[in-house]
Amino acid sequence: MKVHAEISLLNIKDQNLNEIEFDKKVVTIKDLLYRLSETTKMTYLDQNGKIYPHFDISINGKFCPGVDTQLNDGDTVQIRIEMLGGG
Repeated sequence: MKVHAEISLLNIKDQNLNEIEFDKKVVTIKDLLYRLSETTKMTYLDQNGKIYPHFDISINGKFCPGVDTQLNDGDTVQIRIEMLGGG
């Protein structure tokens, strides 16, 4: 199974993450985020296994309901980092 990843504020083309291949048939958002963490050195999940609130994740342009959401071959997962500000 192959999944495409698009991460804002990170040039993933330099890290060969545009297309990620998995050897198993059932792949979840959690599986993808763990794989991305290994390469990007970013932590996407908190200690409870939930997506950190500053990440906005969608699958093929639609809202991702949670980390256990299953992906299909050829899906595109967009990960946007919400800019935090203060003032």
